[in-house]
Amino acid sequence: MNFLCKHPFIYVSITPDGHYQLCPHSKKLNPIYNTKNISLQDFFHSEYSNSIREDMLDGVMSDDIKDMCSECINLEKNNLPSHRRMLSDFKKPEVKIVHLNNIGTKCNLKCINCGPERSSTFGPLIDNWNEFDLSQIKNIKEIWTIGGEALLMKRTKDIVEQSSDDSIVYIVTNSTTFPKWILDYKEKITIVMSIDGIGKVDEYIRTGTIFSKKMKNMDKFVENFNHRFVFTLNMINYKYMNDVIDFLKVRYDYDLDVINRLQNPPFLDCVNVPGNHIGQPNHDIFLKGIRFLKFYDIENGKNLLDICPEWKTFYEKENPQPHNFSMANLTMDIPPLTIYDRNDIEF
Repeated sequence: MNFLCKHPFIYVSITPDGHYQLCPHSKKLNPIYNTKNISLQDFFHSEYSNSIREDMLDGVMSDDIKDMCSECINLEKNNLPSHRRMLSDFKKPEVKIVHLNNIGTKCNLKCINCGPERSSTFGPLIDNWNEFDLSQIKNIKEIWTIGGEALLMKRTKDIVEQSSDDSIVYIVTNSTTFPKWILDYKEKITIVMSIDGIGKVDEYIRTGTIFSKKMKNMDKFVENFNHRFVFTLNMINYKYMNDVIDFLKVRYDYDLDVINRLQNPPFLDCVNVPGNHIGQPNHDIFLKGIRFLKFYDIENGKNLLDICPEWKTFYEKENPQPHNFSMANLTMDIPPLTIYDRNDIEF
């Protein structure tokens, strides 16, 4: 089986705990491939990384590829779109894109599918950037800063300032803050805004959001920067997807062409919503989602029935049940996200 993909030829991603990856969708690697122990370029040109690329070019499905690429292997095995990208013309491997997931966990929201490894609202603040030499990203053409909330972290400004003049820095944000310093780097920054609903739907999923304030910040981002929007489909906002599509088109003349579908944890996956248009629902898993959301409501002073009143019978019958959202506890054989072309998922 040939599992050729261009990501290992151009990508380095760093996980929240400092592990290197050759793709932002791959699994964690051996602890020796960590920012504490090896530089970014040394990892990219390591024996391990070179072996991955050589096996791909030779059509060898090695154990390392099976391990590193397990997410996309499982997606394709289930006839779902994967993150794999074809290598149309081979060139010498070169780091062109870096995903910096380890800038820290400082965040002001408590989103429904997040946890302590991504947000300080669930646990202690993690900031391991003092151990990372920013000169390593000086000449990288495309840099992604992913928190936490990247615009709350001083290190994000350092990244923008120390990257090359021709670099593009993508800042992923929840749009709840708009620091003035970013206006000095309009040509270098692209803003990537997460939006999971309109009004009370987004506020329910992203606890701490005030949508009216978020909308004002999005207005400023759109006015001043190259920008993108990211929408992640889950069991709560499933029936509201078209509201988001229409809102972005009318307010910002933006076509939301790509939809992320949350698959992990499975009980928040929209595929288990009764009567959904995506796949065969599992009612037991759906009820587990109801139990978790009832617990979430108690913890955060919310009410799922304000968003999904049609689930009243299930909601009143089930007992609340918490869940540990540590990334390490997610089921490894279920990818966290599937990415769809909007035309393949519209209803």
